[in-house]
Amino acid sequence: MNWTRTEQAGHAVYSRPTWAKEKFYYSMAKHQRGLANFTVQATVKTSGWAWSSPQFEWRLKSACTLTAGSYPLLLVHTVPEGAVAQIVYTHPHDWDEAYNVMCPRVTRVETSDNEEFLEVILTSEAAQLPTIRIFWTYLGGGEYAVALASPHCLLDAKRAMTILHNILKNLSTGLEETRPSDWSRIAQSSVDLLPPPLELVRARPPVSPETLGRCMDQWKKNTASKTNWILPPKSKVPSAEGTTRRFLYTFSEEDSTALFKKHKSLGVTNYTVLQAALWLATVILNPPTPEDFATQHCSALVMVDAAGEILPEWKERYNGCCLGDLSLSVPLEMAAQRDPGMALKQMMAKITEDMKFWRESKALMDIVKLTAEGGSTWCGVAASKGIPLANGLSTNVGVVDSVIARSHGSKASPYAVEITDVGASGRISEPQYFTRAWTFNGKYTLQVNYNDHYHEPALIEEFLSTTAAIMRSTLDL
Repeated sequence: MNWTRTEQAGHAVYSRPTWAKEKFYYSMAKHQRGLANFTVQATVKTSGWAWSSPQFEWRLKSACTLTAGSYPLLLVHTVPEGAVAQIVYTHPHDWDEAYNVMCPRVTRVETSDNEEFLEVILTSEAAQLPTIRIFWTYLGGGEYAVALASPHCLLDAKRAMTILHNILKNLSTGLEETRPSDWSRIAQSSVDLLPPPLELVRARPPVSPETLGRCMDQWKKNTASKTNWILPPKSKVPSAEGTTRRFLYTFSEEDSTALFKKHKSLGVTNYTVLQAALWLATVILNPPTPEDFATQHCSALVMVDAAGEILPEWKERYNGCCLGDLSLSVPLEMAAQRDPGMALKQMMAKITEDMKFWRESKALMDIVKLTAEGGSTWCGVAASKGIPLANGLSTNVGVVDSVIARSHGSKASPYAVEITDVGASGRISEPQYFTRAWTFNGKYTLQVNYNDHYHEPALIEEFLSTTAAIMRSTLDL
């Protein structure tokens, strides 16, 4: 399953098949019109003197090329092979070859509005992504938007942000002087940085069949025993119509600090509070009846960073899709009880219990092979039968400042840049909505991505504001 080298037209070509979550995400993109392909983006403010757009574009293309020497995934592409795909990397001979490969992957979006910028990428461009792409636009006032869009089979959000961070860091350097020598020096080892399947760099041996059996029983209980209770879509018929949009809610720095301190004092994680708040907001806006309790529950599929499960020498340099699987659920009657404060406490306790089970099982690598394989097959079955992938999903991206620095270059440098805003969004092409949370510059942000063909903007906006109010209410617990 590791990279295989061949020679094609005088170039070394490396390839390997997709594995586990990579295979699953490729299947989703293939059968559900690019579902789960995503973008991470930053708003970049240039230093003292304004860069013209042609100059910014040249610098961005050069910065991407320089970054590709350390992150060769920027130069790979996916090739269909039956039900799966091959990830293929052709090693450039020199800077000019790498730059020529990179240039068509760097595209300007003709808008000066950041929300429209993201909508165009997620709705139009992310539907078909065989490669990682870089998009940019000029927002005015010396500010540019830069986004890295990727098929999810190649990257996860944390690794995408790491690559974007390095592109922005290189953007602030004297590219005119460093590009040829840096490419020759760095690219020699770039092949060694191609990410192997996680299975080959796992730090622990496989878990016992008994442990794996318990994990699969828990997974099935949390996911398949009942149907997930979500906000009702306008339509459940899979469609290519609609636009991927988002709503944002950002807590002030003071409120963010107070929330984080409160969550710590309660002995729960920020994600635990977020997921419980999302379930509670769902039953408030879509109240169930007692008859629903027998067939519905509140469920969550959680993609977790598996870096802690791989060999130490790979933890910091693994730059692909480094995700494992776990699942959570609470009874619908727990979420829908009369006392919302008690419901929130009980759901947080149940989430904490489930998370403890998954953490102690140490089976992230083992279960993802099974869950991803089953999910990959189901994507094809669902598409062939017209079955929608209706769900409400969530993730906590974490403290983005620890990945994307807020400034690059010295203040005296004409190439210095400041990062004033960041975000992460995914393409929605099924009756789903996806809540992401992150912290940047001390402020906690909630975001819901949705498709306006499936959900009314007013409902999603109310869902977000209700979730934020519930999270704020934890200060009184």
